[in-house]
Amino acid sequence: KQWYQRRVRGQLPLEFIRLRGHLGQNNKVYQFNCGDDAQKCESLHISRHPTLMVLKEAGYERYHGSMDGSDMAVFITASISSPLIELSPSHFPAVTRLPTASVVDFFAPWCPPCMELLPELSEAARQLPHLTFGSVDCSHHSDLCTK
Repeated sequence: KQWYQRRVRGQLPLEFIRLRGHLGQNNKVYQFNCGDDAQKCESLHISRHPTLMVLKEAGYERYHGSMDGSDMAVFITASISSPLIELSPSHFPAVTRLPTASVVDFFAPWCPPCMELLPELSEAARQLPHLTFGSVDCSHHSDLCTK
C-alpha cells in the first residue's frame, strides 16, 4: 500500500512529512518526481502539485482535499480499504463489460456537490463489495464524460 505525490523541486512540504507519522509502519510514503518520468505523470494525469494519490492493484484514487496532514491521512486510510478506483478511457470499457453491476461517478474537482459525493461513494464501495465502483474525473477525461 503506497501513495505518491508529485515533487516539483526542493523538499517535501511539511504536511507530507507529518503524514508519515499519521500512517504508521504498514504504509510506505514515496515521492515521485515528474521531471524524471514525464510520461508516467501524463498517464496518471498529474497536472498540479502537489498531487496525492493512492496507487492500487486495479488503478488509483486521487485526493482532492486540503493539504492538511491529518485530512490526507484520513483519505489514505479510507482509500486503502476501498475498492473505488479512478477510471480513465483505457479502464472504462473493461468496467462496462463486467458481468456484475457497476456504479460510476462522473465528477469535476471544481464541483462542490461532486466532491461531497466522492467519500460517500468510497464508503459504498467498501460496504457493497459485490459491485464495481469507479469515478471519472471529467476535468481530465472530458471525451469520456460527454459520450
